[in-house]
Parts: sequence; structure tokens; C-alpha cells
Amino acid sequence: MNIYTLIIWLFFTIFIVDSASVASKSNSISLNKISPKHYLKEVHQLYKDYFMLKYQNIYVSDQDELASAKKRISGNVNLTLSAILGYYGEITIGNQTFNTLFDLGSSDLWTFKPIGTPFSIEYGPSSVIGITGKDNVLVGGIKSVAQIFGLAQEADGDLFIEAEYDGIFGMGFDALSEIKTTTPFSNMVKQKAVTNPYFGLYLQRSNDHGDVGTLTLGDIDTTKFTGNLNYNNVSTTDGEYKYWIIDVDDISINGNNLKFKNRKAILDTGNDNINAI
Repeated sequence: MNIYTLIIWLFFTIFIVDSASVASKSNSISLNKISPKHYLKEVHQLYKDYFMLKYQNIYVSDQDELASAKKRISGNVNLTLSAILGYYGEITIGNQTFNTLFDLGSSDLWTFKPIGTPFSIEYGPSSVIGITGKDNVLVGGIKSVAQIFGLAQEADGDLFIEAEYDGIFGMGFDALSEIKTTTPFSNMVKQKAVTNPYFGLYLQRSNDHGDVGTLTLGDIDTTKFTGNLNYNNVSTTDGEYKYWIIDVDDISINGNNLKFKNRKAILDTGNDNINAI
């Protein structure tokens, strides 16, 4: 199995890198942050419920809590999951340009433009239904030839209400694909379109410069960090690589350790919160 590597120079609000500019390299694209629509007290429970539903195959032993989360999500008419912060950037499929949300927690590429094998993908309480297509996909000058992707005919759920993007670009592992195809980045690696089998994400916080970020494919942008890189093993789910799951030694806030021993974390650019379940 070919394993590719994820390098995150800034993951949400945990690690902070000061940089006044976000200049793109030839194999990089700029990312824009989705602006939040709501700031309500109830949003914390909403995020927790969304997180559990998105990763419900990991929490199969918590059926009662999953059922409660589904009930709360379906009955919560005052909140919208479009409040979730994420980062989207420009890609080209064929000769058309789209803005897609780059999501580490899923492995399929789809857009709202329908063009055929039927498919259905769930993102927590939201879902998308459509047919598949095949075309060349270009991201930051890197091409995935004959990439299979989804063309949505119906998108249901709050996640897509007033969406600032045209679709979702899954950056997870092939085994997580609901379309049962190779992800665009895996294809880029197999087709030797990238020099190295890794990608990097530079994500700024809301109070940093411009609220933007950068996705770099097949290279390390050394302008985005100082010091040496640290490496972590990725954990499997049911014997397969699906999510970007790593071991957590501990978490500290303002110097106070939370004693998160023997815990795991899922790195997910499709969710802006730190959730502990």
C-alpha cells in the first residue's frame, strides 16, 4: 500500500506560525476561509453532534449517543452547519474552474455540476447524491489524469446552505472513498505528477493576516515554518488507513496540561473545532 504524508504547518488554533504573506508556489494554491454565519452558545453541541455523525463508523459502540446526536441535529432549526469554518481553493476540472472545500475527513471529489454511475455520500447529517464522471483535474499546476469524481444532482442538509464553495475535495485515504475510486492526490502520486508523496497545509487563524492559507502538493514550503518537522505515525481504522488519526501525548492550554494520555486525534480541515468525546 502506498502511504502518502500530510504535513500541517498550522492546524486550526493549536500551532501558530507568523507570516505576513501567503505567496503561492507553482504547486501551491491559496485557500480562503469560510466565514462563520452564527455565534450561538448552542453551536458547541452542534459541532460535537456533527463530529460524532461524520465519524460514526468509529463510534459504533456508542449507538445511544449517536441516536441522540441525530435527534438533536434533525430538531435544531435555529442553527446551520454552514457556520462550520473550513478552507476552500480553486481547482480545474476539464476546462471549468471550481472552488472546493479541501477536507481531510473525506476522500471523494465532487461538485454541484451534474453531468454515469449513481453515488451517495454522507457528511454527518448532510448528504449529496448524484452520478460520477471522469476528466482531468488540475490543482496548483498538478494534474490528475482521468480522475473519477462525483457530479451532484442533489445536496441535502445544512452543511450546504449558502455554501461559499462549489463542492468538496476529499484529502483522506482511498479506503474512505464512498465512490470507491482513487483520490485525486493518490492519482497524482501514482501518475508521478508530484515529486514527493506528501502535501502540506498552512492555515491561519481568524486574527492572523488575511484569514487565508495555502495548500502545497508534493513539496514542503519552508517559508511557512521554522525549526524541524516532527513526524507522527497514522493509525488505522478496522485495519485500513482511512482518516488522519494520530496519537496525542498531551494537550495544554495556557500552560495547563489537560492530561490527555493515550488519546487519539483526527486531523480534519472540514471541522474547525477541537472535540473531545
